[in-house]
Amino acid sequence: MVPVRAALALAAACGWAAPVGAATATYHCLPINVTERSAALIVSCAEPSPLEGGYPWDGAARISRFGVDKNDATGFAARFLDLAQTALVAGAVLRVQYTAGQTSKNPPGCEAHDCRRPTIFGLLAPDPAVRIPYARWPGNKNTTIAAGEWQHYGPFSISTIRRLVVKLTGSGNADLYLQRDQPVTPDGHVCRPAKPDSNETCQRVVDPPDQGATFYVAVKGVAASSTYKLSVAIQLR
Repeated sequence: MVPVRAALALAAACGWAAPVGAATATYHCLPINVTERSAALIVSCAEPSPLEGGYPWDGAARISRFGVDKNDATGFAARFLDLAQTALVAGAVLRVQYTAGQTSKNPPGCEAHDCRRPTIFGLLAPDPAVRIPYARWPGNKNTTIAAGEWQHYGPFSISTIRRLVVKLTGSGNADLYLQRDQPVTPDGHVCRPAKPDSNETCQRVVDPPDQGATFYVAVKGVAASSTYKLSVAIQLR
């Protein structure tokens, strides 16, 4: 498995150069699934938060997946699989460059309406100064919430060897919610401790055959005024 910083150095060595005369686009993909088909490798990305406008547009298409042809003698597919699996396991970001509007070279299973073939890829080095566009992380600070008010966080992606641990602490009474694959709704959640205070915890792991999953977190005010801190951690199982 390629170390994150070594992979980044490999990407830098490639120069992230755009093909001459082509319109290129770069996207930071947080992999939630790597699918190996008979002729192609397909990587699915976590959905960006609504505040970021969702998946990126390419013409009339929303791009949420990237695919490469396995029948490649240059080793491109093998390197793509290696870095994608590294990102999936580590919860890291895969930086992908592709040619906008180019669909004729898509491998089987990489449909034009949501998938593109990468031209260059690498791992984005962990850096707290880099703004991650798809997840709203709690700021580890006191937040005041009124009765009936909602605060939403995520999405957060984990692989099968990771565990998501969400902890709520504070005063008053606020409820913690956790939902898989889609944002939290009042009736849609996989975890809601519903304790009479603001000290609650939710934990989730992902079991095979799934290779990864995305979770959304929300806090709802119950008392007239509550103050809470929220922590989200991705740990080894």
